[in-house]
Amino acid sequence: MIHLYKKTFLALLLGGGLTAQGQISNEGTLSITENTTLVFFNDFSNTASGMLSNNGEVHIKQNLINNGGFTFDDLLSNESITHFSGNTIQHISGSELLEIPRLQLNNALGYQLAAHILVGKQVNFTNGIIHNQAFGGEISFEPNANHNNANNQSYVDGMVLKTGGENFIFPIGANEQYHALSLSNNRSSSSLFSAQYFAENSNDSYPHNQKDAVIEIIAETEYWNLEQIQGTSSA
Repeated sequence: MIHLYKKTFLALLLGGGLTAQGQISNEGTLSITENTTLVFFNDFSNTASGMLSNNGEVHIKQNLINNGGFTFDDLLSNESITHFSGNTIQHISGSELLEIPRLQLNNALGYQLAAHILVGKQVNFTNGIIHNQAFGGEISFEPNANHNNANNQSYVDGMVLKTGGENFIFPIGANEQYHALSLSNNRSSSSLFSAQYFAENSNDSYPHNQKDAVIEIIAETEYWNLEQIQGTSSA
C-alpha cells in the first residue's frame, strides 16, 4: 500500500505496487490523501488488482486504463478532484467504473471515452469534448450532481445518463456545437434518464410520415433523444 500525504506533488512515483515500462501500472493500493496532488505524465493503467483512492487531486496527462478500483472516501468527496488535462487526445478505457466526485476537463484535443464515469458532484467543462458515441463509453450523473461551463468547445458527444428528480441540463452536442437539453423536476428521485443529441435527420430512425397528427414540422438537420430508463414521472 502506498499513501501520499499532504502537499506532495509527484510527476512520477515508482515503488510499492507501481511499475513503469512506457506506462505506469498500479497493481496494489494507491491512496492520495487530502491536500495532496499526484500527476501522471505517462499512460496510467490501474490493473485488476489495483485500487486507487483519491481524496486529493489526481492529474491524468495521457491515457487511462481502469480495470481496478478508482474511488474515494465518501466523507472527503468535496476534497477529491480528477483532472483530465493532456496535450494530446486522451483515451479513457477499462472494464471497471471510474467513481469521480469532481471532474475537471481541460484538453483542447478532447477525449475518447470507452469506460464508464460516474460523477458524484460536478464536471467542469473547461475545454475538450468527450466523445463516447464512437467508443462505447458512458458518463452518468448521480442525484444532485451537476456541471458547469459547457460550451461549443467542451461537452459530451454521445449519451449522458442522469439519476435523480432535480432539474438537470444534459451537456450534449455534436460537430463542435453545444446543444443542451433541459429536464425539469417532474419525476421521482430514483428516476434514470438518458439523453443524446444528433446532428442529422431523424427520418431514418423515426420516419416522419408516421408522426402524430398534432406535429406540424419536424427538423431535418438535428434531433434530441430523451429516454426514461427507470422511475416514474409526476404530472
